[in-house]
Amino acid sequence: KAIQSASVSETRIEYLTKAIQRIDSSFVQGFRRVGLHRYDAVSNQGGNQSFSVALLDDAASGVVLSVIAGRAESRMYCKAVVRGESNLTLSDEETIAINRAEIPCQQGSG
Repeated sequence: KAIQSASVSETRIEYLTKAIQRIDSSFVQGFRRVGLHRYDAVSNQGGNQSFSVALLDDAASGVVLSVIAGRAESRMYCKAVVRGESNLTLSDEETIAINRAEIPCQQGSG
């Protein structure tokens, strides 16, 4: 039984490894535009610890993630983006991140 169990485990590990490789491959090829906007969401905290980051494909579709960093806790939000828009209300900071991701990087710009 131990040999059968090890064989089943090996098969599952192999399957999961291939699935992860497919996901990794899709992620690298899919999200080619990234926009980041850092800001101070909590007054007097400083350091611009909160941020919104947009991960978009060439059709301006993907996700925008926002982390609101506070003194005692942080919150994270994720919204789907389709062709540069979301069916959920976007904050000004999320809109900035999406706009930054939609601008193609230019050679030599910093």
